[in-house]
Amino acid sequence: MFVNLLSFNVLGVCPNNWIHMQGSCYKFSYKALNWNAAKSACETLGSKLVVINSQAEQRAIISKITGSQLTWIGLHRDPKDKSRWLWVDGTRPTYTNWNPREPSSVGEECGHLWPNYGWKWNDWTCTNSLPYVCETPIGVCPNNWLHMQGSCYKFISQAVNWNAAKSACETLGSKLVVINSQAELQALASKITGGQTTWIGFYRDPKDKSRWLWVDGSRSTYTHWRSKEPNNVREECAEMYSKRYGWEWNDGSCSNSRPYFCEILLVRSYKCECPDPGLSLSSDSKKCQDINECAVSNGGCSHKCVNTAGSYKCECPDPGLSLSSDGRKCQRYVSEPILQ
Repeated sequence: MFVNLLSFNVLGVCPNNWIHMQGSCYKFSYKALNWNAAKSACETLGSKLVVINSQAEQRAIISKITGSQLTWIGLHRDPKDKSRWLWVDGTRPTYTNWNPREPSSVGEECGHLWPNYGWKWNDWTCTNSLPYVCETPIGVCPNNWLHMQGSCYKFISQAVNWNAAKSACETLGSKLVVINSQAELQALASKITGGQTTWIGFYRDPKDKSRWLWVDGSRSTYTHWRSKEPNNVREECAEMYSKRYGWEWNDGSCSNSRPYFCEILLVRSYKCECPDPGLSLSSDSKKCQDINECAVSNGGCSHKCVNTAGSYKCECPDPGLSLSSDGRKCQRYVSEPILQ
């Protein structure tokens, strides 16, 4: 059964919580840091403190700043020649927007946006704490990320529980890895050092424990479960075993600590998605087809399982039976006594 409901999502334009403007991705941080700490914070995200190359880019950036706060940019005095200024990428500015009579003090070596003066630039002491803007180019993996299979990946060796891994990836503007093919699995496995079991972004659907979802909300069209797995409804997070076990997947306790992979999808790519967890993509990845939940363990129904478009339901075979509160088991219907 093919269903016409299909959505097309452009992927990877920018990491999560970044803004796409002027051919780059920008992140606006309102946590006040000194200039060097802001520079380091951007680099931790695989980006740089913002470089402004045109009036159009300047206008785009200030249009997204909330409030009227002094804001660090990636401009600093050349340590070899204090009369010159450099961007954090080592280039000389070809566009500037200094406030009149600025820069004015050799002791003020870092540049910021000045909202009280039309967002002109000013030189200031680098030890002052201000909000800042990070920038990363589109379609390029951040520093220290691996480009494979049309995505950027980062292997985090520090072992944490599944939810902490998910949050850590989101903090980096990415997601816990979604594995859609054997080729992608093998590419990831080639980057794992040692015999480590690793978290992936697969978890039990909280609304239906017999289903599994990826962290992006999609159902899997490819799986690599170990034989007889998943086998425990209380184990709600998926882990990938080591090479010794063929990188097969297992359902594990989400509270276990594991290393993990984060993933960023690159720009100028897209994928088709189905709008309902009861639908999956066809083999050409362009059509949505119904998943027959009844084909696996009778959908969890104690008696009759009826497959429907995008879902399923349990039914009782006798009018004297009714479904229990979980909608799966049949129980004898007991009528309430008639009050006299």
